[in-house]
Amino acid sequence: MLRTIANWVGNVLFRNRVLTLNDRTGWDELGLTHTSDAGESVTMEKALGYGPVNQAVRMISGDVSKLPLNVYKRIDDQDRKIARTHPAQRLIKKFGRANLQLPSLKLWRRLTFSALLFENGWVWIQRNEFGVPLALYNLLPDRTQLVEAKNGDLLVESEVDGKKWYADYDDVIHLEGIREGHGAGYELVKTARHDFGLALAARKFASKFFAKGGHFGGVLQVPPGATDKARRKVEKGLDRRMGTDNAFTSLVLRDGFKWFNTTVEPEKATVTQFDEQSTRHVAHYFNMPPSKLGVKESVSYNSREADNQDYFDTCLSYWLVGILSELNLKLLTERQQAADSHFVDYLVNALMWADATSRWEIYDKGIRSEILSPDECRKFENLNKRPDGKGGEYGNPNVKAGGGDDKNDGGEGDETDDEEDQDRAAIDAQQHAATIEALRSLIADAVTRMVTRLAIHAQKAAKRDEVRDFCYNIEAQHGEKCQQIWEPVRAVCEASGLGSGHELVGQVVQHFRTWFREAELSGYDLAAWCDRYRAEQPATFAERFLGSTTDNSNEDDH
Repeated sequence: MLRTIANWVGNVLFRNRVLTLNDRTGWDELGLTHTSDAGESVTMEKALGYGPVNQAVRMISGDVSKLPLNVYKRIDDQDRKIARTHPAQRLIKKFGRANLQLPSLKLWRRLTFSALLFENGWVWIQRNEFGVPLALYNLLPDRTQLVEAKNGDLLVESEVDGKKWYADYDDVIHLEGIREGHGAGYELVKTARHDFGLALAARKFASKFFAKGGHFGGVLQVPPGATDKARRKVEKGLDRRMGTDNAFTSLVLRDGFKWFNTTVEPEKATVTQFDEQSTRHVAHYFNMPPSKLGVKESVSYNSREADNQDYFDTCLSYWLVGILSELNLKLLTERQQAADSHFVDYLVNALMWADATSRWEIYDKGIRSEILSPDECRKFENLNKRPDGKGGEYGNPNVKAGGGDDKNDGGEGDETDDEEDQDRAAIDAQQHAATIEALRSLIADAVTRMVTRLAIHAQKAAKRDEVRDFCYNIEAQHGEKCQQIWEPVRAVCEASGLGSGHELVGQVVQHFRTWFREAELSGYDLAAWCDRYRAEQPATFAERFLGSTTDNSNEDDH
């Protein structure tokens, strides 16, 4: 330790370097910061060198920075337009320029990166003499803090070019994580150093293990009467034999020396289960689903889409709302805030473009079944109302109003009462068919999510050799969750006069249990069986349900 300090001091004097309390790199070189219980000193660079931490920081900061961000001007309660002439718009937009040297995307990524690791991110707003924002600049997170002036106002103290620098808090965008009052935040590298240090220690152990050729060491048996010189010579020879370059070579000992080697199987030395558990810990620190960091079998039970939604709700939304709160308070004038004439907002749907097809299918079926209006669908996509003013009407665009041909609209008495009744019946039939088609898709989707949940838990039970217990307790453990999946569809079914459909949930669970038990006893590939079941059965259940309800309604009519 003394030698390390002496060498470091020598380097400092040689470079004419001055060590300050804010010199994080210098203190890290001494190894005196963020020491974990595992004995590893967890610095910022070491933490980012650990794969799951690096991936989490890159993913979150990247997703936040790539979202479209704009200043909007309100037209009415629903309509808005981008305020392209607002002075803040050119600074914050996705492809804007925060200052002369830095694009906006990099500014937001650096801000989020600082908040993730330091629990504080800072951006200074440069204004002219009239208070109009001119540029945005990132401040160093480890050299910036809040201080209180003598008059009680909050100031931001930072270090710029080696000198202290102050700014009004209203001129600084402050994105913070967990902190207590105006004090410093709890830096993630410091608070998570024990978990991160354990993972780094395991990686260091594995590296040293394989560097020594898979040897833990061994026992050297020294013959009676051997001199210390002979023993040391044999020990040096053994040390030279350790290492990957000398693996699988022979070892010859003379004069009665014996070597008892201790080794371990390579697959056990990779600590795969420990790596997965460490990755889960990292995901918990960043409040994100472990599946986003590559952990298998941790996807939400209903779909990958729900997993992405969970990532947005539990992880991204906190940072996005924090940024929006600061921007709306500090980039809009007091008059704009009081009149609520302008606002800053993200286009969150930009994260969901991968599922655009599903959204458009829902809009199409919702409009055809008269559950949604075009303007409601446009609002979901952050679009204005239809310019022709007809977007608020509910109706099936595939059916002409009036039910007749255009050539017969002009004359009185062109259509008899019977013809009107027939046209009205044709329209009702088409509307009913559209409603049934929309319900068929909704029911099949709900059943697919139920079966997906059951399939995931069934395969886990099979791996643990607990298939019998799974089948016995399937209703108690999964029936309520399946009912929750069915709940939104139940409301639509009741509104359409088809009943609640609660019995369908029980049928799905019982049917899956019977078939899965038979597949397990028959020795089928359960994973392939589950995939096939999930692909084929939901449509069958939907047809069966709609057929039974239609038959019942026909019987009631008779």
